[in-house]
Amino acid sequence: MKFTWQAHPSWRAVASYSDNDREDRNINASRWVMPEARAVNEVPPTVIAAELSSCCPSPCCGTPTLGVYELNDNLYPLSGDLQTIGHYNYVTGWYTHNFNNQQYLTSRRSDLATDLTWFR
Repeated sequence: MKFTWQAHPSWRAVASYSDNDREDRNINASRWVMPEARAVNEVPPTVIAAELSSCCPSPCCGTPTLGVYELNDNLYPLSGDLQTIGHYNYVTGWYTHNFNNQQYLTSRRSDLATDLTWFR
């Protein structure tokens, strides 16, 4: 979603928001992974940004930008069972009983940028 507002011929404001959830199921499916040992990966990123542009009759133009980015990455057993231990058989190469990993990651980043152009 993006909003643009032209407040004046020389001033413009832009705000944007994006929240696109993604869920990948059976991400580790193969002939060596039993159905009970498959996983799901949820990745809901959020991006928020605001920008203010100015190009006045004076000899300078500037654009400050402020942004926030957040990513939550959750990887866990497809079955939802967080208690049963996953097994790997070194002889057959098969993964059985449950997915052998759980990861819950949150990453945040804030950005502040600007540019200034001076015309001569």
